[in-house]
Amino acid sequence: MPSVTEIQVLLKRNYPRLGTIRKIESIKHNDINSKNFVIHTNRRKFVLHYFTPDNFNAEKTEKICKILTFCVKHKARVPQPIKTVTGKYVDKKERTYLTSFHIGATYGSSKEELNNFAKNLALIHKILKKSKIIYNYQNNPQSYRILTPHEFTKIQKIITKKSTKNFYDNIILKYMNDLLKTALHDHKISKEISKLGFKKQLIHNDLHPSNVIFYKKKVSAIVDFNFMRKGVIIEDIAFTSFRFALFSSSNVQKIQLHIKQFIKMYSLFNKINDEQLHYFDYYLKHILLGRISYILRKRYFHNSNLWINVLQDNLKLLKFAMKINPMK
Repeated sequence: MPSVTEIQVLLKRNYPRLGTIRKIESIKHNDINSKNFVIHTNRRKFVLHYFTPDNFNAEKTEKICKILTFCVKHKARVPQPIKTVTGKYVDKKERTYLTSFHIGATYGSSKEELNNFAKNLALIHKILKKSKIIYNYQNNPQSYRILTPHEFTKIQKIITKKSTKNFYDNIILKYMNDLLKTALHDHKISKEISKLGFKKQLIHNDLHPSNVIFYKKKVSAIVDFNFMRKGVIIEDIAFTSFRFALFSSSNVQKIQLHIKQFIKMYSLFNKINDEQLHYFDYYLKHILLGRISYILRKRYFHNSNLWINVLQDNLKLLKFAMKINPMK
């Protein structure tokens, strides 16, 4: 990652009118895909997004910045990308782009915050639907494909043949039966849904409490659109409402009430297809199972530990998701 001096040189070259740089500080982040820095100038603050070589696509990132600019013009609460002297948003060579900084903090579990976020997500979905910018990036869809029973069996054999099993091997064996059962049900429901032809549009695809900034109990900005793709809006609604509800409580009944409240508020600003709502439970589990499948496929078929540090969290989320169905 770049030094402070390297960042200063980059900023002066790409953004000569940024103002006098007074301080540069890193933002606490998982640092797997990128590293972010707050840039303090004599005028205002900015955020510099610095990508790792393996997780950078200049064309895709440029499109994301254009879409975010479109959203800002339509009053959505998202960061405003800043153009470089070349007229582009992305510095392809340095793997960076700059956005506005938004003051605030992460979710504080208040009902007012939850309602305001549901409203803002509904408005962003409506704006994204209007975007005419061509965007067909799907973040390696084959990697997120749900593992088949044959693949689960193959992984189990790989683990059992090991003379010494590590922490993650034992966790997988512990959850194997639940994963296989959930995957079999997922494949069955996926066939049902494929016949319904739900309309797709741009969705955020990675909304959780750390990706929403609140100020005075209202959304200041929804951030981190790097996993954005075309999907069904219920995917964002299901994953997001569950993550925010679980952040507030571990009680199943309370979680279901939080989710229902979120959906009720969202529906006031953007209509949700009733058939999509019927499959809320499926989409929630499908997203989590897809993330787990990605991690396991990388580890056992490609000898990579990418995202292995969040495997246990996703397994626990899936286990908890199996206990709830707010649509009943």
